[in-house]
Amino acid sequence: MALDYGIIGNCKTIALVKRNASMEWMCFPVFDSPSVFAKLLDPKGGSFEIIPHGNYEIRQNYIEDTNVLETVFSNGTDEFAVIDYAPLYGNSFIRIIQPLKGTPIITIVYEPRLDYARGRTILKIEKNHLVAKNKQHSIPLYSNADYKKIISQEPLKLEKELYFAIGEESEPNQKDISATLENTISYWRKYLSNYRLPELHKEKIVRTVLALKLLTYEKTGAIIAAATTSLPEIAGDVRNWDYRYCWIRDGAFAAASLSRLGHDEEAKRFVNFMKDLYLKNKTLQIMYKVDGGTDLHESTLDHLEGYRGSRPVRIGNAAFLQLQIDVVGELLALIYEVFTDELDADMEKFVRYLVELAVILRKKKDNGIWEFRNIEEHFVFSKLMSWVAIDRGIKLAERFRKPWPVEEWKAARDELKQEILEKGWNGKAFTMYYGSDALDASVLVMHRYGFLPPTDKKFIATVKEIDRQLNKEGFVFRYIIRDDFGKPKNTFILCTFWLIDALFAIGETEKAMDMFNNILKYANHLHLFSEGIDMERKELTGNFCQAYSHTALINTVLSISKHSSTHDPANV
Repeated sequence: MALDYGIIGNCKTIALVKRNASMEWMCFPVFDSPSVFAKLLDPKGGSFEIIPHGNYEIRQNYIEDTNVLETVFSNGTDEFAVIDYAPLYGNSFIRIIQPLKGTPIITIVYEPRLDYARGRTILKIEKNHLVAKNKQHSIPLYSNADYKKIISQEPLKLEKELYFAIGEESEPNQKDISATLENTISYWRKYLSNYRLPELHKEKIVRTVLALKLLTYEKTGAIIAAATTSLPEIAGDVRNWDYRYCWIRDGAFAAASLSRLGHDEEAKRFVNFMKDLYLKNKTLQIMYKVDGGTDLHESTLDHLEGYRGSRPVRIGNAAFLQLQIDVVGELLALIYEVFTDELDADMEKFVRYLVELAVILRKKKDNGIWEFRNIEEHFVFSKLMSWVAIDRGIKLAERFRKPWPVEEWKAARDELKQEILEKGWNGKAFTMYYGSDALDASVLVMHRYGFLPPTDKKFIATVKEIDRQLNKEGFVFRYIIRDDFGKPKNTFILCTFWLIDALFAIGETEKAMDMFNNILKYANHLHLFSEGIDMERKELTGNFCQAYSHTALINTVLSISKHSSTHDPANV
C-alpha cells in the first residue's frame, strides 16, 4: 500500500496526513506554492506529528460524506482523536486533538520547513501566535496549547481539547474552531448532494467525487493532475514529475467524469477557465499554473533525498513546452457534452478557434499523451483526438445552427478517419504511432468517443492484443517500448480501467469484472488511488492522489452499472 495517506484541503491547497496522523505534505498558500511540510520527500522536509506515549492502535477514516479526516488512537485505557480539515472560507488548516478516554500523554512535533526546506526555518512566539519564518516565507500557527511546549516538544497530558490553526489570519477561539468544523462538514455534505451517485461501490465513488473536488482551484476553475510532486513512478527511479498543475487533458477528463454524475459546475468552470486563457493569450498551451500562469520552468531540489531515495525532486514541469495535439479533442468533447444551451459570443469564438486548430494540427507530429521528451511521432491517440475535436466541432455547429465551414470540417474529419484506419493499423491492432508495431493503451478509448463501435473487428482485435501484451496480472502498462528513461516498470491505473471498460464493451464481461474487483483492492485504506502500481511490490506508486485514476474509476463504474442495467431481466 505504501501511500497510506488521507488528503484534506479547501480547493486552494491540499495537505497529506499519514495513517498515524503525521502531516507530511502541505504547500501554502496554493497547490503549486513551496512546501511547508515535505517529509514525504525527505525526513528533513518538515512535518506536524502527534506522538502518543505508549503503544496505541490507530484507525483512520473520513467523517461520513466529507473531506474531514479523523484518526483515532486507543490503547484500551486512554483514547484520543485527531481531526484534520481545511475550512472552505479563508485559507487555513485546522487540527483538533480531542481526548476521548483517560488521560493520554502526547508529544506535539511541529516542525515546518518552509520553501521546500531550503534554508533554515525558525519558530518564534509573537504576541498571541507562533510564527515560522524562512527568509521571505512565513506562516502563523494559532493554538490553545502552550507555545513554549510546542517549541520544546515537551510531553503533555491531554486534559482538554486542543486546536491548531495553520495559516489562519487572526486568532480563533474554541467556539470559532467548533463552528468551522460544523460548517466544513455541512459544506461537503451539501456539495455531495448535488450528484446522482450509482449504487455500485457507492462509498468509493463518494470518496472519488470528494477527492476530485479537492483537486479543483476555487478561484479559477483549474483542476490539477495530483496534489504532489516527485512521487516516483517506481521507487528509486528518476521518473519523478511535478503534477501540481492544470493539464487541459487531465482537467477535461476529471470535469467530464463529474458531469456524468449529474453535476456540471466543475466542467463549466474549467471550460471557462480555458476560454479566458485563450482570450487573454490568443493561444493555448497544454498546461498551466492554477492561476493561469504560463511559465512552468522545471528545476530540481538537489538538497532533498526524494521519496524512498528517488531523485531528482522536481518542481515545475518542462512538458508545458510540448506539442500535444490531443488536448484540443478532450476540450471540445467536454464542451459538446456539457454546453447544451446557446453559446455566448466568447465561447463561440473559442469553439471555432479549437476546431480550426485541430484541422491544422491533425497533420503534425507531437509528443503524445505520455509526454515523451525526445520523441515526436504521428501518435494514433493524438490523431484520434484530433478526429474527435473536428467531429464535436461539426456537431456543435449543427446543434446551434452556426454558419461555420462545416463541409470543410467534414472533409477533414473523414480524411483523418481514413488515415487512422490505414496508417494506424498494423494488421493485428491499432498501434502507438504510424508505422509502428508498438502498442499503446490509450487507443482503448476509441469506442468511447464514437470513432468505432465496440463491435468493430479492428477494435475488438486491438483490445485483445493490448490485453495480451500490456496486461500483466490484471494491471495494464501504458506501453512497454523503451522511452527517454528506459523501459517502464509500473502499470498505470488509468489504463487498467480503460482495458476493463473496453473488455466490457466487447462482451468480455467476466474477465472485466475480475480485473475490476482486483484493482479496487489496491486503493489505500481510504479508497484513494495514486498514479500506478509497482508490479514488484504490488503497491501504489506515483503522485497522489491522482485525478486520472479517480476519473477512470467513475467512468468504469458507470459503464458497469449501465451494462448491468441493460442485462437485467427486469429491463428486457
